Amino acid sequence: ETDSTVSSIGGIYSSDLNYTLTIQAFTEYLHCLKEMGTFSATVLLRYPPRSLLRLMNLSKEALEALSADPDRCMIVIRSWASGTVLLKAAPFTAQEIETVKGFCKDMRFDLVYYPGIEVGEANRYNILKEEHYYEGAMRILGSVNDFVKRYPFNIGVSTDEKPYFSFFFRIAKFPYLLRLMGGRWILVVEGGELVLFSTFILTILLSFILIIIPQLITGGRLHGRILLYFSLIAIAYMSIEIVLIGKFLRFLESPLYAGSAIIASLLIFSGIGSLLMDKFFRNQRSTALVALSFLACYLPLLLLTLNALGRSIISLPLGIKLTISLLLIAPAGIAMGIPFPSAIQGLRSERKSTIPWAWSVNSYFSVIASTGAVLASAGTGLFLTGLAAALCYLLAAAFFPE
Repeated sequence: ETDSTVSSIGGIYSSDLNYTLTIQAFTEYLHCLKEMGTFSATVLLRYPPRSLLRLMNLSKEALEALSADPDRCMIVIRSWASGTVLLKAAPFTAQEIETVKGFCKDMRFDLVYYPGIEVGEANRYNILKEEHYYEGAMRILGSVNDFVKRYPFNIGVSTDEKPYFSFFFRIAKFPYLLRLMGGRWILVVEGGELVLFSTFILTILLSFILIIIPQLITGGRLHGRILLYFSLIAIAYMSIEIVLIGKFLRFLESPLYAGSAIIASLLIFSGIGSLLMDKFFRNQRSTALVALSFLACYLPLLLLTLNALGRSIISLPLGIKLTISLLLIAPAGIAMGIPFPSAIQGLRSERKSTIPWAWSVNSYFSVIASTGAVLASAGTGLFLTGLAAALCYLLAAAFFPE
């Protein structure tokens, strides 16, 4: 696994998503092993320890899912910069263990865990003040629930619904981490997580300052229906975009392909939806309500379809996978292009002076949602975040500007 921090939200999101380090992926890897085959996974080490601990926990759960004994089917080693877990579907033999021990001695790697390890065998070459990794391995293999839940970082099992292996931050543990690190908080938070949380908080503050306060100062009305409608459709649009990038990444494999395909197709089909609304539908309210109702029904079905497809179409040629993606996205994209221009058209004929404010509300909540959706999907999962977006579309139907 490699880590990178980039400036764009899409880049941070794509680098955090990792379908190769989920329990579903690990069980498939183990299923594919030959009788005496060995699978290895390596992650970069970070302080305070978290990535290797999460990898050990993930490996333990995957082995247990296959009715294998983690105590006998796992070996963990580390260097000064990386940690590696070795897994087998069958117990490691004494000869295999001796081979690993010989490798560690020759290459100056530290043993973290192997079946029968003694305390004095760990932390010999790349010496830590406290051997957190050996202790963590013992506790993970002993009483995972207590240790994982109480640990300052999120080292729980990543899944295909929450494929955020590198997202370790727990907001509830932040004060403790500050004390632990002596106030050097920038070292505690991953670069991407820091940008996400900071952007989310700052955009909420800025939206309040630049949208609400000017209206209060000038004595203008807040236009509650306009505020709710345009904020809801902005949150829904951006959330679905983020969720679909995550879902399609599962079988398009490359963040570049997934991001490009989803963003481009949504923009194109949304443009088609706006054009159709302008050319063929004169009753803006009815058209918007139909589109919003359709989205509230179609989006959950789309997400369920993507869950059902799973990894079954990964082996298909890229062109076919992109075609399937476009066909699935097209109905949603066309419908998603209708609610915004429908409401703007209605305001143009009734309350033209409120249009700039409606635009600003929609823009600010789009930025808020672009980070909020990532945080929400990391916490609750992609499907529930998408379901919340569909609910936002349904709620927006009740607040169409009169």
